[in-house]
Amino acid sequence: MKQIEIEPNFQSWQIAARDALENQLRPNEIVWNTPDAQPPLGLFENVSGKDFPTILELPNGNTQKRIAVITRATFRVPKAFVEQARVVALHSDSLKWSLLYRVLWRLTQSDPKLLQIPTDADVIALNHFAKEVHKDAYRMRQYIRFRETKLEGEPWFVAWYEPEHDSVHLNQNFFADRFSNMRWSILTPLRSMHW
Repeated sequence: MKQIEIEPNFQSWQIAARDALENQLRPNEIVWNTPDAQPPLGLFENVSGKDFPTILELPNGNTQKRIAVITRATFRVPKAFVEQARVVALHSDSLKWSLLYRVLWRLTQSDPKLLQIPTDADVIALNHFAKEVHKDAYRMRQYIRFRETKLEGEPWFVAWYEPEHDSVHLNQNFFADRFSNMRWSILTPLRSMHW
């Protein structure tokens, strides 16, 4: 069993998952670990990542020529998975990392059309996690209540909210558009938004 330590965010998982795929680590060979102290942040925009050349020496008569060979593997991942994985990474359940890697493994190794099978257990779990994060963001929009206070003599509206998942930034455009004419802050245990 390989222990993989990641920060609890999508970008850290992305890098570790790419390396695990390159090393052909099967999902049941990995235990995903995250430290408790760091909050999640906001996959595969650049699927191939950086290319790291390996130098091979080829004989050419009495002389040696060096050529660079790109060894970094490229994995094709459906855009729908990338978008959904970004949302699932916001879920509070730590099992999300192993679920995401299992789906990624299957997409790249055996089932490129996996996401089109709605009865698959991993697809059901992936959809469930994403739906819970979206519901959490929706609840935030419904239940946030601002209280007026003063900051440097000017009105400032403040709200406290405890989301179940790290879904706060999914609402940033909603609150910025809806309350664009006032100064406000939304505070949560993981992160805050200010306008």
